Amino acid sequence: MPITMEAEVPVFFLTCFLVVFVLKALIGSVLLFRTVRGTLPLFLLHLACELLSFWFVMGVLFRGRMELFPRTIELSIDNSMGIGLFGVFWFLSVCFLLALVGRLIVPFLKKSSSAH
Repeated sequence: MPITMEAEVPVFFLTCFLVVFVLKALIGSVLLFRTVRGTLPLFLLHLACELLSFWFVMGVLFRGRMELFPRTIELSIDNSMGIGLFGVFWFLSVCFLLALVGRLIVPFLKKSSSAH
């Protein structure tokens, strides 16, 4: 049984996600390209994992409501796999983001420790 919601919700959710994602990708890429060397690949990996995680959760939420996510015979298996894969890719996304933040703050930590 699909989750009940208004017909406009899937398209609105997808549109809002894509707007935020594209802005984050553009702004983050420009800022990171100009700062610490070697951080852009971590940012791109973060974005890729985040995009995959949202793809899987949208499949669970909107299966059968959008052409991107057609209804399947084994809905419970598909939903379980979708939720599991969402969790895996979200975790990887956060790991890449933490590695990125770590790489950005290391130069400041080295400066502050050498100043004392």
